[in-house]
Amino acid sequence: MSKDSKACHTDAIDALNIIAIRYRNEQEAVKELIETTTQIISSERNSAVLIESASAIAASSIAVSESRRGLELAEDLRWQLVTKDTTKGRKYNVDLSTTDRSVAIYLAELERNLQQDVSRTFSEIHLSILTEIVYYEDFQQAIRSNASVKEVFTVADRLYSFLSVQKQLDMLVHVGDELEGFFLRASGGKAKVGDATQVKILVATLLEYLGNRRVDNFLDFVKFASIESTASGYLYAQEWYKTPKAIRHGFILAITVADVDHHGSMRKAQIAIANNIVKLLLEAANQLNLNVASIPRKEINSIITILGEQKDFATPEGVLTRLRDARETHQVWRPSEVLALGRRLVAARLLLGKHDPALHLAAYINYNLSRVYGSTHPATLEMKILLSQVYISTGLALQSTNGAEELARRYYKRAIDLHEAVLQPFDLSGIVAKDASQGTYARLHLALLELALERFSDFPKGYGEYKQISADAFRTFPKELQGTEEEKRNIKRFGKGRAESNEDTLDVNIKSWALDEEKGGGGV
Repeated sequence: MSKDSKACHTDAIDALNIIAIRYRNEQEAVKELIETTTQIISSERNSAVLIESASAIAASSIAVSESRRGLELAEDLRWQLVTKDTTKGRKYNVDLSTTDRSVAIYLAELERNLQQDVSRTFSEIHLSILTEIVYYEDFQQAIRSNASVKEVFTVADRLYSFLSVQKQLDMLVHVGDELEGFFLRASGGKAKVGDATQVKILVATLLEYLGNRRVDNFLDFVKFASIESTASGYLYAQEWYKTPKAIRHGFILAITVADVDHHGSMRKAQIAIANNIVKLLLEAANQLNLNVASIPRKEINSIITILGEQKDFATPEGVLTRLRDARETHQVWRPSEVLALGRRLVAARLLLGKHDPALHLAAYINYNLSRVYGSTHPATLEMKILLSQVYISTGLALQSTNGAEELARRYYKRAIDLHEAVLQPFDLSGIVAKDASQGTYARLHLALLELALERFSDFPKGYGEYKQISADAFRTFPKELQGTEEEKRNIKRFGKGRAESNEDTLDVNIKSWALDEEKGGGGV
């Protein structure tokens, strides 16, 4: 550096002290500080002068109570030095697009003094800036060179993890945006571009997953990124995924994306993405004749939840059917889980309008439970309620069909017969349940019987038979039935499938499809 140049910068540094005094607590000082910074970093390359200049700038910023603005300037300069980007509307009018890495010396000293954090040394900050520059350059090079999705995400993961540790929030957002753009471009030739929100979720999930695992141990994981489906659906364009290992990793990806145990604001979009992945993987598994029952129960539970919440009932019906038909399910699963599986399968078939298969399955499960555990076991009584709901729902579907009114009434009558059969014996001593007594079930079946009678609009066996059943119930369980009317109901004012409430129908808005939330016991 020439003597004239050194003298020039020395004059600039001396001027800073005058600025600090002249403009103490005045905003005009900031402009002077920025101009001085621009003058120094645009031409100075001597390390000693850069450090001295940065120290003077920091001291002057502190003197005029503008430490915060000084840090903002440092962040702006760091952004430009790393990204070489001056088009993003940065706050300060300083151009570093053509400067070299020597400016990192100035920035490190400026940050160290302004943060006034003695725990962070100049060397640490300087190394942090240089590392960020190198990692970002590698990231951009990977994108520009048309590298594979796996290669780009591997490089991005290193950068993203580093930025997270350094708490460089603006850069984290920027890298995420860059990855989203790359992801869409890389997949654009293979499928339609989906919802940008879903792409954002997927990219964030991939980064989070990769940040906690070795990429080499999850070779197939990132491959899903290039062909993943968003709202409108990315389609598979290659054959690589048709291996058991890739399918297993894909299920892990879907479950990670869905995050079924948390109900955040983005849950609907997360479930949509996960659903697309699961459907494609199930199709591949089916082509390979893979046994879905071999998938760990926890993962199966998440998969069923994803499919059920997306209301794509045809897919969960297929999965539940294969699970129920698998010998491994009945050998390894708990009885309560097998029962829950059967109930979910009945619901899925009914929601698909497959009333006959739903009825046959519900009746079959009810028969087996009665045979194994007895007619008054809680699991059997719960299944009888479901069977009656299927009867009623089937009747209502027929009710709206021209010429099928009488057939609909037959199903209402089946529900009536079922509830009467439960209530007549009153041999409910076999009930052993933590959350339901004999009287609880008696009250429930009596209420459902009355609703079925309203839909039927008559007493099939005469009012006397119903009166006797009702009287016996009130006499046996006076406490549990307290508050329930024991009087003749005017069922004639209903009929044609109408009833006082819809509590006797299957609720199509299933709150949880999880197979581990079934309270009943017993096997199917």
